[in-house]
Amino acid sequence: PLSGHSVLVARPKRQASEAVSRLIELGANVIVQPAIEISPPDRWDDIDDAVRSIGAFQTIVFTSVNGVHAFLGRLGPVGKDLRCLGDLRIGAVGPATARVFPKVRALGAGMCPRGGETQMRVSGPGGLCSICPCRDHLL
Repeated sequence: PLSGHSVLVARPKRQASEAVSRLIELGANVIVQPAIEISPPDRWDDIDDAVRSIGAFQTIVFTSVNGVHAFLGRLGPVGKDLRCLGDLRIGAVGPATARVFPKVRALGAGMCPRGGETQMRVSGPGGLCSICPCRDHLL
């Protein structure tokens, strides 16, 4: 159905292969031109502080696969391991992000927004509440 059409894939090259393969199967001429580059921050201080104080949180929501890997990569350097996630409710934005957790351990993302929603509705002690990424607490 995409024969004769060119499609630009703007994902980082190492994350584009699945989309590129599918588009080629559909007949598209695929051009990969990353629009962003995923790289570590200049300083890890804020992230490390959040990881150290993970016990103060009830819920952690990951917005991307890259965010999950960055978070998990900081556990060891601050003296933590996966057990620190044991009492947390874990949310994931998007199915690819949710699929990371069973690979890490028998830990599923219990909260995922439907479809392309950017907000999550989570059941909590006070009823339903919206969880939106806040710059101060986005990891």
